Amino acid sequence: MKVAIVGGGFAGLLTACLLEKKKIDYLLFEEKRIWGKSFSYPALILKRDYQKLPKNIKKLLPKPSSFASNAQVFWHGNIGQGLENKLISYLPSKKVKLFSPVDILSLKNKFDLIINATGNPLNTRKVGLWQDWGTMHFRAGFYTTLMNPPKKFFKKIPGNHPGFILNMPIDRQSGVLVMGIQGITFRTLPFYWDFVLVKDSFNVHFVEINDWMQNFGLARPFNFQNIFFVGLSGISSPQWYRNDYFAILSVLKALNFLL
Repeated sequence: MKVAIVGGGFAGLLTACLLEKKKIDYLLFEEKRIWGKSFSYPALILKRDYQKLPKNIKKLLPKPSSFASNAQVFWHGNIGQGLENKLISYLPSKKVKLFSPVDILSLKNKFDLIINATGNPLNTRKVGLWQDWGTMHFRAGFYTTLMNPPKKFFKKIPGNHPGFILNMPIDRQSGVLVMGIQGITFRTLPFYWDFVLVKDSFNVHFVEINDWMQNFGLARPFNFQNIFFVGLSGISSPQWYRNDYFAILSVLKALNFLL
């Protein structure tokens, strides 16, 4: 299987590292001469959770700019450069194409799967992936506060955004791989299972990055046609419900697994 990752920000880098770890063939395309700088701001995490972070992850994070209360830790500005550089160091240079605007038609002829990690929904339209079958849309920070029933949450966000399961073009003949079943994914799992997976008879394979949860919820065999990442959200920007600490915890767990 060959995978094309469009976008060299945090979402693209994390995806590339996961594929590298799984020994899946891929190429990452970034149209600029630099990458990263996308782990956006501001961010909040509960103080008790911050104190529990592994030391190797804490070293990559700058010290919090403020403790708003005994329960909360805030960062302001970009906090991800150290994390992104660490991810970049794990990627072979031959797997990364910098300063490479993509030709989607060409990619579709050369790759089995295209992962759009450009972040902005407008970029999705620009590169020709908007609601296109056989592609996956992944934005670090897309899944943040699903604290209310999903139907209510969807109503809060106008338009048709890539990444949300109701709007995402999934080929019904394909499988769905859900990476991570803790945090947000765990809270919303009943919704996905009852409303989407069982109702529409998708093949689904849940995979957790922690060893003790591997292969949880295995259903019919997964055939690698579509990959749907849930629960590996990054820190969201202000317009994407920034105050959800589940998002950063989920990403830091993934990073601890990789690093």
